[in-house]
Amino acid sequence: MKSLKHHNKSINDQIAFSKHTIECDPFDIEFFEEIKDKNTKIINTATEGTKEYEQFPELHQDLFSALYRYKPELMDPKKVDKKFLLNREIMDQLMETDRYKELRNLTQLDKVNSTVATEVLGKQVFDILKDLKEQRDAQQAVSDAMNEAAKAAKKEAGEGGGDDGDGDTAEGSEELTLKEAQERLKEAEDKLEDSLKKREIKSKFSNALDEAIGTTQQTSEMITNWGLDNDNSFSRKPYHEKMSLLNKLKNSPKLLEIAKLAGRFRNLAVRKEKEKVKVGFHEVYDISRGDNITRALPSEYMKLAKPALKLQFLKELADKSILQYEISGKSEKGKGAIVMCLDSSGSMSGEPEIWAKSVGLALLEVAIIQKRNFFCIHFDSASDLRHLHTNKFLKPD
Repeated sequence: MKSLKHHNKSINDQIAFSKHTIECDPFDIEFFEEIKDKNTKIINTATEGTKEYEQFPELHQDLFSALYRYKPELMDPKKVDKKFLLNREIMDQLMETDRYKELRNLTQLDKVNSTVATEVLGKQVFDILKDLKEQRDAQQAVSDAMNEAAKAAKKEAGEGGGDDGDGDTAEGSEELTLKEAQERLKEAEDKLEDSLKKREIKSKFSNALDEAIGTTQQTSEMITNWGLDNDNSFSRKPYHEKMSLLNKLKNSPKLLEIAKLAGRFRNLAVRKEKEKVKVGFHEVYDISRGDNITRALPSEYMKLAKPALKLQFLKELADKSILQYEISGKSEKGKGAIVMCLDSSGSMSGEPEIWAKSVGLALLEVAIIQKRNFFCIHFDSASDLRHLHTNKFLKPD
């Protein structure tokens, strides 16, 4: 009886319980459910995916976890429910590529970028799954072999091998000993793993990651170009409001062009700001006469050590004629508000409008960095002052 119990324990050790193949907790699951509730694209993919492939909801969660989590880890196959081994092999193929690591640089702990990447990658993986008939058959073979192994273990333990509600032996298959069932299970698992290592399948996963990277980079650049990464009001918005705003920006060709051009101006402005020389970083470039005792030459200070020359030094100081260093360098100056006047008349339509508004966004970014107020005054050909409109962006108190 001890031997039979040992065999039963052995097979139970192989029966895993996790439906997810990326380590996650209830918080991660709730997090993704919240996103799905507000994202039409992800909802549609989830609905279609579940109709096509029963285990797709868990794979969808795995994709998001692998993108968002700080350090996603692929679960040990022994801890994964056999029905979800195909999910694990898919995630393994994705995560071992350099393109996945590149995408992770954009999505790690970034809810917006992780959502955008999941939109694209989820749809791409779903399309790939529709073509993986051999791999899905291999997954079914693993499930059937697992049922056979469980039934053989119960029979050898003296519990009987009838229908116990956990699944019957595959239809038409012979009854197997425990050893035979375990060997068949191992063979089915190896076949499933090998089936996903084909070059054409790896290429499909690589193409899916390429598209996800491109779309996510576009979103990330848009956030930067519009200055939203430094906008506290944007960072405090609920997730669905952020995505709604970004979708409006992405769906407008004019706004996309403004953002692209504004990003260039913004980079120039920020780089120029960093190049400014602060107080204390000066360079001597000449000698002149004056009364700045802090820049006096050492030879002038030596006059103070001799009583006969001390009076001469004081007289030259009063006459602003002591020898002193001339230095170069830029000092911080008082900064007032930045005021921009923007022509909004019909003659500005097209490229002039895009260029002008791009410059305005770059100036706004400078104002934010320098903690200055920014005012944009819109005017047109009308002489009535009531047609003037001003956008105000006030510095924080």
